Amino acid sequence: MNKQTVYRIAITGASGFIGKALIADLSKNNYSHLRLITRSASKIPTTKYEAGIEWVIADLTDKNSLIHAFKQIDLVLNLAAEVRNEGALAATNINGIINLIEAIEHNDVRHLIHLSSVGVIGAAYSIDPIVLNETASCTPGNAYERTKYQSEQLLLNQVWSKPFTLTILRPTNVYGPNHPFNALLHFMQHIKTKKPLIGTSTAQVNYVFVHDLTAAICHFIAQPKSGIFHVGSNLNLHEFAKLIAKQFSTKPVWINVPKFLPRVLTTINFHQLAKTSNEVVYDDQLLLKEFTYPYNYEKGIASTILHYHQIGLLQ
Repeated sequence: MNKQTVYRIAITGASGFIGKALIADLSKNNYSHLRLITRSASKIPTTKYEAGIEWVIADLTDKNSLIHAFKQIDLVLNLAAEVRNEGALAATNINGIINLIEAIEHNDVRHLIHLSSVGVIGAAYSIDPIVLNETASCTPGNAYERTKYQSEQLLLNQVWSKPFTLTILRPTNVYGPNHPFNALLHFMQHIKTKKPLIGTSTAQVNYVFVHDLTAAICHFIAQPKSGIFHVGSNLNLHEFAKLIAKQFSTKPVWINVPKFLPRVLTTINFHQLAKTSNEVVYDDQLLLKEFTYPYNYEKGIASTILHYHQIGLLQ
């Protein structure tokens, strides 16, 4: 994108975990005007922002508010979604997307970056290796996953009235400083106190540091492209634990178990080893053809642990 191009961006969910990280990472080169959208006035920070940045109250469930919020906008970044309130999932993640589409069409917005999730695939656990890319069949397993999948389908099946760029990003498990539920904190405390980890030697994890995700978003702002992209790489669980332990100048206490043990235990509905024997991998090679994570695991873990130290959760 030419630095002189007038590029006006609206971000839904701007006051959320990923939204705040994205705002911090957006360069003035990414936009000429930034419209930050939140559904609650109480979430608008008191921090003074530079010229060209404004906050607007709007909600996916209120089409008219979106139509107003998207006026004279070139790109919409849809980070807003309902995750935990089952009663509001359909209203936000399905009906809200219908409203979003209508507001985009009304304002002749030409590019949408929509934040989805690898959860739409529905492959939560496997004791055997499974590699899933963006073409994998989707069989979402819970209400959140189903509504997020339906939101993808609404966008993909929309017949846009004019040329339109639709970028769908499916992050894996997002972690980092200021995560609302302190993602990975319990696991980090477990390793720091040298409690044993029990699992198979080939178990995998799928995570993405929040600022790697926002860097990917910035990439597609600068280089618009239609498509679905997985965001987040896999790592052997033992290696993941070692990277965390390295920050505490220690080594993880690891107890390997043979694969047959978690396999047998799941047949009797005992799933305690599910996470530490899981071999589902979400392939991000399509993204990596044009993008490199600036942090990746080691820097992301270090940054997150430092944050937990600073706020007194990891002493």
